Amino acid sequence: MCFYCMLFLVGCVLAIVADGTAGAGDSPMHYQFARWAPIHPELFFHYWAKPFFVLISSPASQHGMIGIKLFNILLSSLTMLVAWRVALAVGTPNADLVPLFMAFMPAYISHSLSGYTEPLFAFINITCIWLYVRRHFSLSILLISFLPFVRSEGLIICGVFALILLIERRWYHIPLLAVGHLVYGVVGINYHETVLWVFTKVPYARLDSHYGIGTWGHFFKNLPSITGVPLVILLAVGAGYLLSKTFSKLNNPHGRIVYILVFGSAASYFTARVFFWALGIFNSMGLMRVLIAVVPTMAIIAVYGFQWIITLFPNFLFRKTVPAIILLYLLLFPFTSNTYAWHYKRDFLPNEEQQLIQQSSNYIKSNYPSYKEYSYFFDANCVSIELDIDFFGKKCHRTHELAHTPHGQSIIVWDDWYSQYEAGTPLQSLLDMQDYKLVKEFYVTEPWGNVRSLVLFVSKE
Repeated sequence: MCFYCMLFLVGCVLAIVADGTAGAGDSPMHYQFARWAPIHPELFFHYWAKPFFVLISSPASQHGMIGIKLFNILLSSLTMLVAWRVALAVGTPNADLVPLFMAFMPAYISHSLSGYTEPLFAFINITCIWLYVRRHFSLSILLISFLPFVRSEGLIICGVFALILLIERRWYHIPLLAVGHLVYGVVGINYHETVLWVFTKVPYARLDSHYGIGTWGHFFKNLPSITGVPLVILLAVGAGYLLSKTFSKLNNPHGRIVYILVFGSAASYFTARVFFWALGIFNSMGLMRVLIAVVPTMAIIAVYGFQWIITLFPNFLFRKTVPAIILLYLLLFPFTSNTYAWHYKRDFLPNEEQQLIQQSSNYIKSNYPSYKEYSYFFDANCVSIELDIDFFGKKCHRTHELAHTPHGQSIIVWDDWYSQYEAGTPLQSLLDMQDYKLVKEFYVTEPWGNVRSLVLFVSKE
């Protein structure tokens, strides 16, 4: 228990001291949905925002970005505890290593200090496996039925649970897998006019992706960015071991849980992401961070890999020395200079986009005391976080709305990524506007030498 408390305390310190958000895109955007949902109730039923995530994280989000980071680091700490209990319950050798493996997967902590949905997904997934181990079948299936409203891949995990229910002939529990969709379909009808909105509003239900098509090896090649080098080796060995033993171990309850719910959850999730990106379907972007959702099950698989490696050394001396070397490498790796290790500036501090937004927001606050009374046109969602204004309110607009939105006293925050490429608003079009003046330009250089820019325009008096 001390280990989990220590990890949570370290996470709390990082959440407060390091003001990064593990990215300037989806992480702060999910936070904004949770933050403003009490004022705009329709956000509780926005499919992209993930309705169940918005519901659960909204109370913490009322305390700002720090609030949701503390929420996620608490979930990640609890997830390690539950994963350990699952490993113990199913007889995993060296089960005590599970939380250690999770804590030393470099991306696990850094991505927990964010507004991402993956930590809640990981917690619910492993908790439902724990409930199933404890034979709380109805509660386990009811809870897992809401997982698609944390991340859409929850449908895959529901399929894994459906498989074990079929194998164990728990027919009467299978309909419970539909409860999440039924509840949200009915409750959200006032905002979407049909109970089928849980299907019709899915933004990923398309056989293409405007992010393009990736390669079959993308997730395999970049897996160390999530697990680190030593654990990717143990994970590969563990997956091979479990795969080779799958059919011979399905004749007992604990075997089915390990090989279907634990191994099956991680393998099906990972395989699905490989196919989505390689085929360019379901609007996949090939993001590696999505694998944070199955870190608990991956850690258990890696422990099986660790145990199998030990059995290769019958000599007593080697059986003591080899595990010690592996564990020492595991503990030291996150602190090395390796690309996949922890890098404080890169992983915990604001990236270049956020630095630009912070600089411009500080300038606005210093030079326009009544800045909250202005209307804003921007595309980088962090702008409203830094200025503490309602992203979904009447005063916030996107730059592509300039042509058909009353301006009044307003400020335009143009950036060279979200505004130029995603919103399709070229800088020249703003320079040509007669009723705005350019007041300040901001620049920052990325580690690889690329210069990022942000430009402020203010309406003329």
